[in-house]
Amino acid sequence: MAHLGLHCPSCNHPTSEVKDSRPNEHGIRRRRVCTGCNQRFTTLEVIATNPDVAQELADTSRRNSVAMRIRRITESLETLLDEFHRA
Repeated sequence: MAHLGLHCPSCNHPTSEVKDSRPNEHGIRRRRVCTGCNQRFTTLEVIATNPDVAQELADTSRRNSVAMRIRRITESLETLLDEFHRA
């Protein structure tokens, strides 16, 4: 099932499938799989009546997404460097 406005944090593909949904204290946590690259990622859906709270949650989500991408890039670079040094 696709979610409007939601793109894969890895490949920016516009559709994903929900594999698991669980309520928690902040909203609904959904485990998704991108239909483009099969990358798994988590979303947190929150109903916020206060626009400031909604913006704060969106900013936190963006920061977490960027941090995950940076971590993957760093791990890839470390692997390449290890392979280079072994050669």
